[in-house]
Amino acid sequence: MAGSLFDNRYRYDYIYPRGRSGETLRAEDTHDGDRPVVIKRPAPQDAPPIRFGQEVSILNERKALTRLAGHPVITALVGSGQFTTGGMAHQYIVMERAEGAIVADLVLELAGRGERLPELEMLIIIDSLLDLLFNAHAHDIVYNDVDAKHLFWDRDAYHLKVIDWGNAIFLEGDEVTAQGISRQTDIFQVGELLYFILTGGGRLEVPRDAGDEFRVNFGHDAEHIHTRLASIVSRAAHPNPRLRYGSIAELRKDLADFRAPLERERNNILGRVNDRLRRDLSKDELHGVLKLLDNIFALDPGFPPAKVAREEVLNRLSDLEIEADLDAARIYLESANWGRAISVLEELAARARGDSAQQIDLLLDWSRLANDSNVRPFPHTILDAIALIFEGHPDRAAYRLLTENQQNEGARSLQLLLAERISARLTDVLLLRPNLYRLEIALAQLAADGVPVAEPRAALAEITRGLDRLSDPDDASLIRLRDGYTHIADQINGLGHFLETVRDRHSLSNPQLPLSALVRALNAGMALADNVHVVGKQATGSPRDALGALDSCRAIDPANRSWEAVRKMLGGLYELLGAYQEYVPAADASDLEAWLRQTERELQPYVERLFDETLVGMVVGLRMAGQAWQAYADAVIQGNRSAATMALQQATESISTVSPSLAGWLGQLRGIINNATYIERHALYGALGRALADGWENFDRGRLPEAERLGATAVESSRSEAERFAAQRLRDLSELMRDWLERSGIASVKATQATLTKVELLYTADEIGGRDNFAAQMPTKETFLKAMGKGLVDVFARQNTAANRILYTNYLLFGVLAAHDDNIDDARFWRDCAVKALGEFGARHPATRSLEEMLDRRRDLIAAADLLNSISGSHALPSIESSRRALEENPSARSLAQATYSLREIEAAARDWSDGEFRAAGIKLENAIRAIDEIENGAGVTLTAYRAFVMELLGGSAELHAAARRMSNIIERKPDQPDPAVRMAHRQMVDVTARLLGTGYAATLRTWAETYDSFLNVYTDHTLRRSTKLTRLNDLFRALFIDRHPAYSLYRHWYTVTEGSPEFPAPPTDEPMPRIAEEADVTVPDDEGYVPRRTQRERDDAGGDDDARPRRGRPGLLIIGGGLLLLIVAVIVIGGGIGGSGGTPTPDSALIAAQSQTAQQVAAVFTEDATADLVPSETAPPTEVFTATQTAPAVIDTLPPRRNETPTPSYTPSITPTWTASPTFTASNTRTPTHTFTPSNTPTATITPSPTLPPEGLRGEQNLLPSALLAANPELYTLGQDGTYWRMGVGSPSTNPVYTLALPADMLDTTFGNNAASRITSVEALIELATWNPPLVLDNAVYFGVMLQAVDDPAQMVGVQLNLISDGVFNIAQRVGDDVTLIAQRSLNGNQARIRLTRDNNLVALYVNNEQIGAALELDQPEVLPAIYVKEGGVIIHIRAWEVILR
Repeated sequence: MAGSLFDNRYRYDYIYPRGRSGETLRAEDTHDGDRPVVIKRPAPQDAPPIRFGQEVSILNERKALTRLAGHPVITALVGSGQFTTGGMAHQYIVMERAEGAIVADLVLELAGRGERLPELEMLIIIDSLLDLLFNAHAHDIVYNDVDAKHLFWDRDAYHLKVIDWGNAIFLEGDEVTAQGISRQTDIFQVGELLYFILTGGGRLEVPRDAGDEFRVNFGHDAEHIHTRLASIVSRAAHPNPRLRYGSIAELRKDLADFRAPLERERNNILGRVNDRLRRDLSKDELHGVLKLLDNIFALDPGFPPAKVAREEVLNRLSDLEIEADLDAARIYLESANWGRAISVLEELAARARGDSAQQIDLLLDWSRLANDSNVRPFPHTILDAIALIFEGHPDRAAYRLLTENQQNEGARSLQLLLAERISARLTDVLLLRPNLYRLEIALAQLAADGVPVAEPRAALAEITRGLDRLSDPDDASLIRLRDGYTHIADQINGLGHFLETVRDRHSLSNPQLPLSALVRALNAGMALADNVHVVGKQATGSPRDALGALDSCRAIDPANRSWEAVRKMLGGLYELLGAYQEYVPAADASDLEAWLRQTERELQPYVERLFDETLVGMVVGLRMAGQAWQAYADAVIQGNRSAATMALQQATESISTVSPSLAGWLGQLRGIINNATYIERHALYGALGRALADGWENFDRGRLPEAERLGATAVESSRSEAERFAAQRLRDLSELMRDWLERSGIASVKATQATLTKVELLYTADEIGGRDNFAAQMPTKETFLKAMGKGLVDVFARQNTAANRILYTNYLLFGVLAAHDDNIDDARFWRDCAVKALGEFGARHPATRSLEEMLDRRRDLIAAADLLNSISGSHALPSIESSRRALEENPSARSLAQATYSLREIEAAARDWSDGEFRAAGIKLENAIRAIDEIENGAGVTLTAYRAFVMELLGGSAELHAAARRMSNIIERKPDQPDPAVRMAHRQMVDVTARLLGTGYAATLRTWAETYDSFLNVYTDHTLRRSTKLTRLNDLFRALFIDRHPAYSLYRHWYTVTEGSPEFPAPPTDEPMPRIAEEADVTVPDDEGYVPRRTQRERDDAGGDDDARPRRGRPGLLIIGGGLLLLIVAVIVIGGGIGGSGGTPTPDSALIAAQSQTAQQVAAVFTEDATADLVPSETAPPTEVFTATQTAPAVIDTLPPRRNETPTPSYTPSITPTWTASPTFTASNTRTPTHTFTPSNTPTATITPSPTLPPEGLRGEQNLLPSALLAANPELYTLGQDGTYWRMGVGSPSTNPVYTLALPADMLDTTFGNNAASRITSVEALIELATWNPPLVLDNAVYFGVMLQAVDDPAQMVGVQLNLISDGVFNIAQRVGDDVTLIAQRSLNGNQARIRLTRDNNLVALYVNNEQIGAALELDQPEVLPAIYVKEGGVIIHIRAWEVILR
């Protein structure tokens, strides 16, 4: 059977006893170096059904071994295959062969001698088994065949192997099979295994009905088994699975805890043994150590550390036994008594072991070689080498033999052979030339014996010559040495193949052809190549390893004289590197760049001789450090902190291996740069760096002229474009800020916008992108300010010094523009942003202080404007004095002097008015209006409500002045019959005054009216006798205050007329006193239905009350009111026509124009000659209408209604109807009123034509909204309900994408003249997104925009488009033709944006809320049209302003 071959591969020599898996073959794999294996196959001689059953078990085992592959305890599956028997194919598997004793056999063998397996060894075996089972259970595998006969324990290797997995069960996710097999099955079988080992082969029998108190019966072995171990076995082998261990891990832990004290005892004993072996021990002491080791072996016979200790003890005992005899042999050797030495050494060799045996064998070889040689006298070199051998330095002995050249060829040959013996007996001593020499002698002998070895000898000679060529004391190139020794090793390897052929052909023994010497030479050659490689590769990275490898090279081939050259080269390299370690640059680093270049040049020769990657890295690092240092120099000039620190970091990392001190210096400099405020001060070019650093410091401290001067100096000192760019930014920014501050640019929107445009041009593209991207990500101002430090300022500070200063200026100018728009909150926000951008100097900078002063001033002015605008009706007149005092106490009182003056004038006007001095009141009110104009123009505030109130007062005063003049004219005529106009004038004065000023100011006028009524009642009372009338008139005269009443002269006239009248004007009667019938006592109302109030005396005489009398309607008042309303409309229309620009005015502009027109008319009334003759005719001449000559001031907001005031009809101040009275008196008992009032001058509203345009056309700001009405689709562009905006767009869906409203060129030319389309420099619109369809937001279809279109080609257009993202949040984009490019995202309050397009030559700059949107766009067209567009259908916008600026 020894030659049986299975499947043409496996040679087997034994078939194990049959099992359930068929046959098991002990075999060797002929395809794998005769590797020992075990083969399981179905038994060929069994019937097919049985074979198929066996095959199932085999495949089951293959599946288990595959899943558990890699575990050290299983026998690895190394192959599988298929074979045919009886015409049927079957599967087989191949496994590694388990080594060691079968545990069952070991247990039974020990039991036969009455012994048991040592307890600790058993526990170690079981622990290895449990580790395997734990892994199997993790893979859902139940071994289901735990048995001592399946365990192989290799005590020498201290290793367990478990075989036979054919009975394994695969749970595949289940906990138990239908047959009741589970993981606890293995636990029970482990309990049985423990019982088997502890009892020396006993079989466990347990009752099926065992309870909680179950304990295994160990019989007579119970007394030797620890109760704790017995308890563990009892629980593992419990017949009730619920009372058994729940898992392998739990069982393993209990066994490990029980094993731990035994392992500690074993380890403690070993520790004491090792402590003793550290000393020199006597023979008895060594035997005592052996007894201690026996205690360990009793516990754990295979414990490897104990076996090593025992081997050392035995070697020491052997050395002690032969020590004396070895001393005798040394005496013989040193005296060259080779024969006697041989005799002693041969006797010792039989007893020696370990290191002593190697030493004795070597000395024995030397004695025989020396005895066979004819060298006389014997060289002292050999005797010295013998002494070194006895001292335990065989390597030094070999070096001595190979480096001491002998003139005697025999002595030289003997030394080489002795050295060869050292490498033969001591495998750790590698020698090249001695082994080659041994081979050379053998080949020479073979040649002498007639063996054809000419070729091998020639090859060997070539190898020797190659070694001689490598020995060059003047060439230390390790590349040459490495490649040379590698070539020699290849030659030796080739020679070996050749000699193997010779040996086999001629059946030569190793002494005849010592191929072992060739192998040693090959190992030595490869070791030399490897060591040279280590020297060349680790020369700088690990000098100790390199020098050690060099020493090894010298020991292997001491004859090579290049080693000394290599050592000198390395010494020079290490000397340089040592000097580099301590290098520190000069204080200004002026020598650093030269040092880096010089160091690189010094190391370059070593790079060429070595192949040290570390050294190459040093040289590359020096080059990179030089580049980084230059990058640092460039970055620090720019103020680029990030680039500077990065360059220093790179330089530090690049130079760290060459010079740690320089790396530390660079690290310190990096820290300084990180913390420096002005890093330019650390520039290599000191003059430029100092100029830049001092310049920026002066800029930060607000010393702008000095900063500008230093910037100019830096520009002159610049040597490169980058340096010039850095210097120009300092100079230009300082110049812009200085000029802006010195020229009071803060007071001018135009100057501030111009400066802002220039400042933004100082940004780089990356800086603008960083600023805008940061702003686009900030949802609120609070978030913006909170994140600005790290998100923007720190980023800019790392990039360059200029960026944050430009950002400071940028934000500061934003704040100024916001302040000019009275957006104080926005202005303070930008002020805070600017302060954050500049850092510690931000709050103290003059520009910041100027903005703060402006904000304080604007705050004071706005407060004052609010206070003045609160004076919008008669309700405010009582508080005018307190308001005036508040203005005088305002911090900006000087700027508000005109406001205070206007209030004083109003106070004086009210006093004059209340005294009936309407012309004087009007003049003072005119002064107040002029003061309002001055305060609006000078302080930049809007006093719309205040102005409207004063204008209303002015109109009222003019109206009453006209009424007073008419009344005066009538009074001067002294008509006998009362003119109703006089009475109406009195009532008018009372009513207008009460309405405009309040009842308190109408007291005097009411007294006048009541007095007139009293005189009139007496004078027109036809029932009174003349004497009674005169008496009553005298009473009334006595009640007058001197002659202050305006109708005093009329009263005197009436008195005179009464005096001349008859005593009894009534017809004769029989009664002694005439009497008027009761039914005739009816008061005749005037044309307004106004019933005069009677005096108290009259009421007493009548015995009744005025209120009891019936009253009539007032048709005359309605007629007058209607006429006045028409006159007001006419004035407004005329004002709009005169003050406008040819188009339909906006509500605000129409109102202001009307106010201006009214003011002019009132002025005409007040300046008219008061003594002009009046035509005493029935029809008065028409009132003159004056044309306004002054430009109405712009009004932003709609005139607000006066608070706490109920609107009442007002008289038109400038157009006064004249009444014709034809009184007719009938002497009868029944009095019929015959007074008829007919207005004689009814004005007609007409539109005044637009003035002729000047030849150069209109210039400056022009309103587009009225003109847009003519160009728009009326369904899509209408005036808003409150008249303050124009509505554009439709809410219903539409098929058209957008609706665009563009004003044609001819319309612009007609409206503004002189080819207006070519003169547009700016277009600005205030647009509010009013309504949108929510689903359109999801489609990104809620948008609108403003653009400029080319006249000749409307497809050429540029503009701004706003897309709604969510309520209040918009994407802001540039539009060029049909292309839309997103630039930023902004939050817009009230969904409202002010969009401005500024055209400069061919470039159009885009702004939203005064923030530039991206870079300027090109539109190379001579004529352009302004246009607004909106998504048509579902989106509606309100256009609140649309203006252009024309050149």
